Amino acid sequence: MPKPPILGIEGDDPDPVPSDDTITYTIEVRNTGSLGATGIRIVDSPDAGFTYTGFSTTRGFCVVVGSYTGGDLDCDLGSLGTGPAAVAFITVTGYVSAPGGATVSNTATVDPYDVVLEYDETNNSVTITTTVLAPTVTPTPSNTPTV
Repeated sequence: MPKPPILGIEGDDPDPVPSDDTITYTIEVRNTGSLGATGIRIVDSPDAGFTYTGFSTTRGFCVVVGSYTGGDLDCDLGSLGTGPAAVAFITVTGYVSAPGGATVSNTATVDPYDVVLEYDETNNSVTITTTVLAPTVTPTPSNTPTV
């Protein structure tokens, strides 16, 4: 049986993130097996307080399923051959609304519909957790003259 595609969330930037500020997740899918894989899908599930402002992929296409706030990103990456070129990067950008001190998570799952033949189905999901800071407050100047 072939080795599975390897999934990883490269990172969350920034971490920690101020509430109601922009965060970017980078997801990497790499085929490290000896055979090509077809029908590669990724479903990315950010925290319910995440609102998409953009997404892109280096291979295939992605669509938001459900609402732009709290929805999932479903990416059809097509086929991944073997070797150094057998990689896809997905970039997800949005903002997080959560109270300061909270943590939010983003879970990416490769082959969520079990169509890729592989020897280990237990390693198809990865979650990254991000700390949320209180929103940054900018003081407004006072129009009261100093006496």
